[in-house]
Amino acid sequence: MPAAMKSGNAAKAKASKTEQKKREQHQKDLKNAAQVTKQRGEEEALAELTAWLKAHPAECASILASVKAKAWENETESEDEDRLPAHQNKLRCLPKAKLAELIALLVPGMTAWLAALPKKVKKEEVGAVLSFMCHMSYSSALPSKVDSKLKRELRLRWEQCGKRGSTWTPVGNRIQAQGCEI
Repeated sequence: MPAAMKSGNAAKAKASKTEQKKREQHQKDLKNAAQVTKQRGEEEALAELTAWLKAHPAECASILASVKAKAWENETESEDEDRLPAHQNKLRCLPKAKLAELIALLVPGMTAWLAALPKKVKKEEVGAVLSFMCHMSYSSALPSKVDSKLKRELRLRWEQCGKRGSTWTPVGNRIQAQGCEI
């Protein structure tokens, strides 16, 4: 390869490295600017809130009570992380492992039985157990697609519908329910 081509390639490589470094520095600068802006915004919001509370002392007790009751919890950061995929919008669309996890959440004593289920057990059968426990149809839409909210809603529904299955105990690969085996 001629020397002129070698020096041209080296110059291009050096230029691309410099451009890469500039892009990386630009990204760092943008992140720093966003962080500074967020901090300033939080500081300004805190100052404004403090000023309002000083001007309205009668509302302080009710606001404090709602804060302590976690009515103002911000779950938006974790919602994206534990959101179910779009195609899992119905109980029947959940995978078998998720159905088993939800059953174990409602009746923790069933965990060993669920783990010991043969692979040939269909997810429809596991779903039917969860449907019965929560008094809902297997083809029902989920009350929420956020995993933590889904668990909370199913537990509430299960409790409101008489805690079906709470007396079940695993016996081998069967379930004993109030004197009879299933």
